[in-house]
Amino acid sequence: MSGKRLLTTAARSAGKLNGNRPLVSLGTVSPRMTVSDPDILHPPYAATGNDPNSGQYYSHFNFGSKELEHMKEACYHARETLEYAGSLVKPGVTTDEIDRKVFEHVVARKIYPSPLGYRGFPKSLCSSINEVLCHGVPDDRELVEGDIVNLDVSTYVKGFHGDTSATFRVGAVSDEADRLCTETESCLKACIEACGPGVKLSKI
Repeated sequence: MSGKRLLTTAARSAGKLNGNRPLVSLGTVSPRMTVSDPDILHPPYAATGNDPNSGQYYSHFNFGSKELEHMKEACYHARETLEYAGSLVKPGVTTDEIDRKVFEHVVARKIYPSPLGYRGFPKSLCSSINEVLCHGVPDDRELVEGDIVNLDVSTYVKGFHGDTSATFRVGAVSDEADRLCTETESCLKACIEACGPGVKLSKI
């Protein structure tokens, strides 16, 4: 997660996107928060930003194994946290406020927000507004009626990461933005339905 705000080529050339809305401008990023509870398991990269195990091995878990149960638990917390984050989306709220509340929500459950500290990422979730493609850094820009914002949430539980994201509408949005959200949600559901033991990724 570089935190870099990526813009589409069309948006860069036109200067506008999503119903002729101005491009998202950079806001101020507040200081990084710290998980100080010694009872919360920290991922290997929490202190340095680098994961010493990254890319070193591939693991396969049998159904019913303890590892699989831990993986399911991490995914449950990620989904529950995403739903909570989405409930905070409304005009006038900053993504920094959402990040702070998500941090408090996750830590209160004795788990670690995975994005925090990964390769230096300073926040507990990624927030990508309008033309920002992915991994946007929460800041003090207020959400505006008509925005769409993708919230990317990950949780670290018992050595496993649960990772999920969704795009939320901020009040009434343009037909273009609404269609984008609707079509991608439909694609996601179709992909989930295609998943199963023995199914190739190419089919999904």
